[in-house]
Amino acid sequence: MNKEPGSAPSNEKETAPQGYSFNILKLGPVKSFARSRYVPLVFQIFMLLVFAYAIYASFVGFNDRGNNFGLLMFWSVFWPSFIMISLVTFGKIWCAACPLGAVSAAAQRFGLNRIFPTKLRGGIIALVLWIGVVWLVREIFDISSNGALTAWFFLGFAGAALVVGFVFRDRSWCQHVCPIGIISGLWSMLSFMELRPTKEKCDKCRSYECVRGSGSTRGCPMGLHPGRLTSNRDCTYCLNCIKTCPYDSPQIRLRLPGAELVTGTRRLMVDAGFLLWVPVVLALKENMEHYNTPPFLISATTGLQEILGTTNRFGVWFFLVVLFNGLLLLGAYLLATRFASRVLSWDFKKTFATFSYMFVPIVLVTIGGHSLRYFFEAIWGFMLSVTSAAFGIYQYREPSAFGPQAITFIGDDFLAPVLYATGFLGTMALPYIIAYHREHDHQKAFRAALPFFIIAAAIASYFLVSHQIYSGGTWRW
Repeated sequence: MNKEPGSAPSNEKETAPQGYSFNILKLGPVKSFARSRYVPLVFQIFMLLVFAYAIYASFVGFNDRGNNFGLLMFWSVFWPSFIMISLVTFGKIWCAACPLGAVSAAAQRFGLNRIFPTKLRGGIIALVLWIGVVWLVREIFDISSNGALTAWFFLGFAGAALVVGFVFRDRSWCQHVCPIGIISGLWSMLSFMELRPTKEKCDKCRSYECVRGSGSTRGCPMGLHPGRLTSNRDCTYCLNCIKTCPYDSPQIRLRLPGAELVTGTRRLMVDAGFLLWVPVVLALKENMEHYNTPPFLISATTGLQEILGTTNRFGVWFFLVVLFNGLLLLGAYLLATRFASRVLSWDFKKTFATFSYMFVPIVLVTIGGHSLRYFFEAIWGFMLSVTSAAFGIYQYREPSAFGPQAITFIGDDFLAPVLYATGFLGTMALPYIIAYHREHDHQKAFRAALPFFIIAAAIASYFLVSHQIYSGGTWRW
């Protein structure tokens, strides 16, 4: 029955938006693959073996990415390729094969099955861990350049995943604790694929096999109701709902990339905190380090260093630069939020959270852009040498078919500028698109989006100019 315009929808916020195009499960081989009892188990086993060998190689290898299989896999291959590329194309499909998720799920089968504390849900632990990971890895211990530290670092995370899985139910490690989880949920909103139910079939269902399980296949391990799935944020593509549903309701559909940033109804303050603080502030901090630190921050560093009586000048400087950039950005964003909330007649908290998703594209480029060079070096040059060394036939050699100049051109001179330009343009355009999607008023949407556009343009300009000057007048990313 069609509803009258303006009538209160009974279930629209709990069901998938309709109208997206092709369902790839209509392809026989794809459907057979998705229903296989060995998927994703075989991929989990494979990644566990790779993970275990990478840990071993990190312990015994050199402290150099080009000569250590573990360092190369953890910092140059897993992150820029398997995780980043999969998230922005297929969604959180990496999570289906993640070795840490597999360890946590295995422990859960024999665990205490307790409910995760309500006050600690929503990603706040993941946000704190992400800040800690970035600080530890990049600034204090330089873990990414030390094989033994890298091995202990990931063994520590594996142990944490094991403990959380043993104590709590519903893949609590993946949903509430994993620091990659918070960013993977955001980036998956950019993907061109989505797993969604068929509304008409789910409305008639009373058996809920997708939740309860069927036969030897368990229900959704994330504790979701697949019949009400509206976002890529939490679905890990375990495909259990496809295996258990007797009505073939789940679909894997193509969609417009990034559409969920505009149409999504679930807006979280913890997302806003992550999007505003972590990547943008650290990216600006990097630019200050490579370009120019304002004189007053240099003086403040000296003064605070004397007050604290510490010789760690870099630590004090890093703290002040990150704090300065964070407060500057937060202050500007709060003013923009107040202005937009008045223009749109929205609640301040809703406005703050909703427009924060404009930063998702810029998050992608600032965190992922610097990984391109490592990725191409790994693929074209050093994988063969390191793998050979791991099996006792080591002979170091530089990349041959794609030498250093070719790597620089592909990663630094071509793809990186395209990636940065796309990210910055997307961030500048999203405030208007978000406002217009909800208000359908061009003038009101433009007025509300203008201060957010100015913030995005200022960040982009500072980023580009600092890199241009730092590289001596040639674009180097």
